[in-house]
Amino acid sequence: MHRADNRGVGLSYNVGICFEDEKDMTKTDIAKDFFFKVVIPVFLAWFLFAMYERNGQPLERHLRNVIHLRYLQHKHRTYETENLYSVCAKQAKLLREVREIAGKN
Repeated sequence: MHRADNRGVGLSYNVGICFEDEKDMTKTDIAKDFFFKVVIPVFLAWFLFAMYERNGQPLERHLRNVIHLRYLQHKHRTYETENLYSVCAKQAKLLREVREIAGKN
């Protein structure tokens, strides 16, 4: 089954649970606290994992990339670029020295 096909099933299952026992769950304060502090955040997390997509990547792949780049990868990337101007300047200096040496003989 394709990932997009699962989205509607998960959402309908969660919504059905929310409204199925609404009268029973709202009778006491303990049930209200449990519902609002535990059940709703869990449903929202599952909803985000099912629906969120950025640059063609699902949320879990995107979070993995962010964690890898921010916390696991080295902060300082050491590399040197080749300065084309300095290479040309060195070559010109060498050519001048060769001409001076060749001109003296």
